[in-house]
This record gives sequence, C-alpha cells and structure tokens, in this order.
Amino acid sequence: MKCISCGFLFILLFLRDLTAVEFYAYEEDVPNRFNEACILCTPSHQYEATIAFTKHWKLTYWRNQAYLGRALITSQRHFGTYEEMTDEEAQEYREILRVFLPAIQQASGAAHFNVAYLMNQAYREETPDPHFHWHVIPRYAEPCTFADEQFEDPDFGNSFDFCRKQYLEGEFQKKAIKVIRSFMNIHYLLSLIFFSTRF
Repeated sequence: MKCISCGFLFILLFLRDLTAVEFYAYEEDVPNRFNEACILCTPSHQYEATIAFTKHWKLTYWRNQAYLGRALITSQRHFGTYEEMTDEEAQEYREILRVFLPAIQQASGAAHFNVAYLMNQAYREETPDPHFHWHVIPRYAEPCTFADEQFEDPDFGNSFDFCRKQYLEGEFQKKAIKVIRSFMNIHYLLSLIFFSTRF
C-alpha cells in the first residue's frame, strides 16, 4: 500500500510539472527593434521592456506607470479575439496569472488588480487587425513610493482611468522589472546579441 501511495505521489508531481509554466528572460539588456507592421509582434529579444516570456505569452512593462506595476500580457502569435485563443494558450495564461500577479503584488504592495481585455485602438483603423493582449492594472488603497517616485490611485474602488499618465522608462523601468523578476522563478538566457557579437 505504501509503494502504491508513493507511486501515485510521483505521478501527481510529474503531471504537475507538465502543466507548470516556464518563464524565461534574457540576462543582458536587449535593444528595441520594433516590428513596424505590428509592435506587439516584436519578439522578446528585441524589446527591452520584456519582464519575462513563455511558450505562448510575453509579459512586458508598460511605460505609463500611472498605476505602479502596470504591465501587458501579450500573445506570442498574432491573433485578434478571445475566441481564437487555443486551449493550451488559455491554460498557460491562467497559470501566468497565478505567478505574475502575486509577483507584482509583492514588488509593489498592490491591493488587487484589474485585468482588462480592451483592443480599442486597433478598431480605429479602417481594416482592424488587432493583436490579442491583456492589460494588468494594479490598484492601490493608499499612496505608495517606488524608486523615489510617488504614486496615487484616486479612483480606487472604481474602474481605472485609462487617461491618467505617468511615463517612467530608463533606470526606473530596469529597477521595476528586476524587482518583479525577483519574485518569479525565471530561467535566464543569453541574449541573441551575445552570439551575434561573439561569433
């Protein structure tokens, strides 16, 4: 009976590992080389605001930090609607939220989150071709400070204000990304720049 229980436990642990999301990031800074046709199609090794990436998704810092820790979760492949998401993409997205939201919360002290599927700007075009992504908006019950910057959430308890602006990039961005990553189990990779400059 003891052996059967041990074997069953091993199977459960093995199955858990099969469904676990693997997060990756590059060790070195990467340059911005945006995809001109669709900026959200820009691969992680060409976008310095990447926090981490998985098989199906990219997690990126959003330069408008009116809500400290604001980020995007963007699909790796180009598709436009929730209905087009595969079961595997949906499962991975769910697992990402279980890791990513607590990491931001630990890094920033957010009270809770709004996670929004908007896609509005794409439909301003005559022929819309949206790239599927989610906005992650941390919400704060009290004012807070991070890296000597002050943050407030005057709309706490109501919908977030998409028009509020507080653009922070450069060293602030690097520090924010580093702190969020410290609360995630990330596999670090050598940047493709490493190979292109050394071989």
